Amino acid sequence: MREKEIETDYRFMPEPNLPAVHIDPELIVTATRAINRRPTYVRYIEEYDFDPDSALRIAKDERLSKFIDEILHENSFDAHFLLDWLKELKRICQNCNVDYPPISEKFSVNFATILYLNRVERITRLTAIDLIRNYVNGTWKDTPLQTIEHENLWQIKEIDQIKVIVDTVFDEHQELVAKAQAQPGKSKLLNKLHNAIIDASAKRIDVQKATDAVIERLRQNSRK
Repeated sequence: MREKEIETDYRFMPEPNLPAVHIDPELIVTATRAINRRPTYVRYIEEYDFDPDSALRIAKDERLSKFIDEILHENSFDAHFLLDWLKELKRICQNCNVDYPPISEKFSVNFATILYLNRVERITRLTAIDLIRNYVNGTWKDTPLQTIEHENLWQIKEIDQIKVIVDTVFDEHQELVAKAQAQPGKSKLLNKLHNAIIDASAKRIDVQKATDAVIERLRQNSRK
């Protein structure tokens, strides 16, 4: 056994039978980029303000991550807004027996367009849900803008237009109106009037605005 090691004991001795290794410069560049690239979940957190749990969950799902990247390429949505709609999309896909999320560049573009139009209040949430369901099922082939224009699905925001619809609903449901006035605050009766307004507007009046319109109209009637 050696009592004292010398410096040469640890010298690197090349294997004479192995050829010299030549590293392609492009490989070095690619490796450097990979090292410097942020993990996907970090990008979601830093660029789009996703919460860590959601960012990690999405990053682990290659299919979902690709879909979200396609959406964010079309439009930069608030993380909470997008996550809420992804839950809605998942529910729709389950009900339609379609894999979530649908893998189609055309669908991701259409989905992003629908979300944008809802965010800027050009279409209601209920209209957006119907549109997404039809695109998931492949019912409509036109773009969302073409479909909305053709079907006249734009959100009704003008007070005068809402008032006309509310007046019509109250005239057609006088018995229900009388019960609602006799039992103020009863949510079941208010919901029935609210739903009647939503139906009469073909879902083009925002849910909250429909509720507010019912309450205001009942208040006006009680003053007469």
